[in-house]
Amino acid sequence: MKQHYNLVSTVVALLIILVAGLLLAGCDTRKVNKFVTLNTTKMVEADDNIIDSTMGPALISAYLCKITNNLSEDSIPYADVYVCKSFKRDAILGDTVIILDTQLRKEISGNPNIYWTGIKKTKKLKACKIAVPQDQLSKLQKYTYKYARVTLVTDD
Repeated sequence: MKQHYNLVSTVVALLIILVAGLLLAGCDTRKVNKFVTLNTTKMVEADDNIIDSTMGPALISAYLCKITNNLSEDSIPYADVYVCKSFKRDAILGDTVIILDTQLRKEISGNPNIYWTGIKKTKKLKACKIAVPQDQLSKLQKYTYKYARVTLVTDD
């Protein structure tokens, strides 16, 4: 009987430790406050066709840095990330592209899905610091990118 009691108490203790560990790990997964460096030299640059139209790529989502000032030019700058769907004239399916804008925006009014982007090509950089959830970083690195100044445009 004593062995059965010890076994039950050991299993309960292990379950409590496991649940506590899962809860602690779950609290940390979606933090966006940390900045990560996106090394764009290891990524594929989007072609200029995304800039050629009057209405640029459609905005899917945006990850804004929300800092008050950018760093000096000799260090890695911060950038807002705009995940967009780019439709070329001869393609039915769009390509997902990320636009990196070092002229930071404080907020976006309304739902990002109502915007198209007006983009003006800027200087290509080797890297930038972005604020994205850790689980999104590997997905963003697979998309093509373009450094550009973003203007948000609606159909209104």
